[in-house]
Amino acid sequence: MSVMVTGGTGFCGINMVKYLAKKGVDAICLGRSAHKEDPLRDWFIEDVKDRVHLVQGDVTDPEGLKEIIKKYDVRKIVHTAAITPDPETQRNRSSLILSVNIAGTATLLDIARDMELDRVLYTSSAAVVAPNSELEPVDEYWALDLTSGLYPITKYASEQLCEFYGKAYGVDAVSARLGWIYGPMERPVDARSGMSEVYNMVHTVLEGETVRTNDLDRYRDWTHAWDLARAMDMVLESDNLMEPMYNMTCGRSYSGHELVATLREIMGDFDVEVVEDRADANVPVNSVNRRGPMSIRRLTHDTGFEPEISLKDGLASYVEWAKKAKELFPNG
Repeated sequence: MSVMVTGGTGFCGINMVKYLAKKGVDAICLGRSAHKEDPLRDWFIEDVKDRVHLVQGDVTDPEGLKEIIKKYDVRKIVHTAAITPDPETQRNRSSLILSVNIAGTATLLDIARDMELDRVLYTSSAAVVAPNSELEPVDEYWALDLTSGLYPITKYASEQLCEFYGKAYGVDAVSARLGWIYGPMERPVDARSGMSEVYNMVHTVLEGETVRTNDLDRYRDWTHAWDLARAMDMVLESDNLMEPMYNMTCGRSYSGHELVATLREIMGDFDVEVVEDRADANVPVNSVNRRGPMSIRRLTHDTGFEPEISLKDGLASYVEWAKKAKELFPNG
């Protein structure tokens, strides 16, 4: 038996693949670029490569997916594949975004129904929730706001598809709303060009440049990718899931000021300049999407998950990883 991770070469996907492989599970790393040479990816999974199967595939290709599932005896799927578009991609490739992000989910759910798979875990996003004061925790009943773009629309639509397939066809499908994730293997790829503030800040400091940001007052529930992978695995394996959807973050928020202060403890002092125009920032901050930390009370109750990696420990390990990656692969 194996677990297939769609979007397995992406940021969250490859961390999940490595987590599963470290557990001794055969992880099918499915991606459109899985067949391409990728030294950084291969270095990241070197210690678990015997358990990782890099497989080229597309979530919009049902027959190809069925062949892969049969070949590797896949019983569970972690569905992370999605396009996270920038404004230009959203404008020019809207049909592709809808096809991958919504039709791709429906394709996997059809397959899960027809092949009677054990579970599908879909990774949604906190981008679907409405803003608040940034201090009040956001639970799974919080109001939604899908007006910021195609991405939250497709995420919520896929959540609803998972719930519908569960009720109508008995498919064991559960959604996880992810917050702000950071950690190893975040990098620009075809499906995601916008990087997190952690990534941008760490790499700016490593380059010896002044951090220029437009906002340090925003709060983010920064969650290390390894804590996320552990939470996803607990949901994937739990026999006690009572709900169709769970928030999945560290459960608390940190301001931009706290992020800077923590990185200074780790990396030494560095210059920070606050600029008025986001376009002038090398660590740009979206100041529109404001929300408090995603509450994980439901997740903790049903799975026992508690975050284990503090912001300082997580950032320290990430900085060391980024330094080593930069040394080994200076061209990315």
